[in-house]
Amino acid sequence: MGPRQGSGRPPDTAPHSSSRYRDVYRPAGMGDEMRVLLRTGHTVWGALVLHRGGDRAPFGGGEITALATLAPAVAQALRAACLRHDVAAADCELPTVPGLLLFHPGGELDRATRRGTCGSSN
Repeated sequence: MGPRQGSGRPPDTAPHSSSRYRDVYRPAGMGDEMRVLLRTGHTVWGALVLHRGGDRAPFGGGEITALATLAPAVAQALRAACLRHDVAAADCELPTVPGLLLFHPGGELDRATRRGTCGSSN
């Protein structure tokens, strides 16, 4: 499955009909959303959920195609990182919360939660 576009709503419905859009996204200033599962074969290693500001145009076909093209390589890299981490942390407690990475508009990492960096001190 490739990237999906939509503000937390079923395909072919208006964004204002989604309670998530109405109650969460719109008050936070978010507009369009694009999601993609990062998987290899039948295994999902992560997901990307991209939001665009409410004053910006929805994601276009070129952006959707670009993300679909990049997703397999990102999935492979995430798989490798997770497997390396699992080997190194075999005796550690499994994560119970998701990680979060925030990026500047130019693509530089702004900040990350501890789980967002796989618990590393780097």
